[in-house]
Amino acid sequence: MKPIVTESMLPTENVNLQESLAEAFQNREEIKRAEVKIKLSESSLSLTKSGFMPNVNANLILNTEYPAQWPNYVNILNYWAAGVSLNWDVSSFYNLKHRISGDRLEIDKSNIALQVTKDQISTEVKNAYVRYAESKENIKTYKKDVELSMSNYKIVKSRYDNDFALISEIVDAELRLNNSRISLVNANLDLIIQYYSLQYAMGKL
Repeated sequence: MKPIVTESMLPTENVNLQESLAEAFQNREEIKRAEVKIKLSESSLSLTKSGFMPNVNANLILNTEYPAQWPNYVNILNYWAAGVSLNWDVSSFYNLKHRISGDRLEIDKSNIALQVTKDQISTEVKNAYVRYAESKENIKTYKKDVELSMSNYKIVKSRYDNDFALISEIVDAELRLNNSRISLVNANLDLIIQYYSLQYAMGKL
C-alpha cells in the first residue's frame, strides 16, 4: 500500500496574517463575551449614576359626594387638587459615589480582560499562521527530495540492469525513494492539519 494524498485534498486558499487576525477578532466567542461584559458594566454605571437624579412624583386628587344624599345635599363638598413633587435621597449620595467608583473599576477590569483575550488570540493565530507557512515551504523541500531520490533510483536501476551495481544498491535506492515519498505524504498531511488549526484559531471552525 502506498500512502497517497491527492492535490485536491490540499488547501489552496491564500491566507494573509492581518486578515486572519481580523477574522479571529470578529469570530471568536471569547471576544464577544468580553465585549458583552463591558457593555453590562457600562449599563450598571449608567444605572448607578441615575441615582443622583431626583424622584418626580405627580399627584391628582378629586373628591365629590355626588350623587347627593337627601336631605344632606346642602353639605355636598366637591374639590380637586394636583401637584408635582421632587425629592432627593441625599443620604445615598455617599454610597452612590462608592458604587460609581466600583462600576468604573469593573469597566476597567473588563477592558483589560478584553485586551488580554485579544493578545492570547493574536498569539494563537500568529503561531498557527507560522506553522501553516512552514508546512507549505516544507512541501517544496520534500518534493525536491522525491525528485532527487527518483533520479538516483533511475541511475542505480540503469547501472544494475547493465551489471554495474549490486542488488543491495538498488534496494537502498528504492528504500530512499519510498521514504522520501512517505515524508512528502506526511508533509501534505501536516499542511492540512496546520491549515485547519489556523481556521480554528480564526474562529471559523
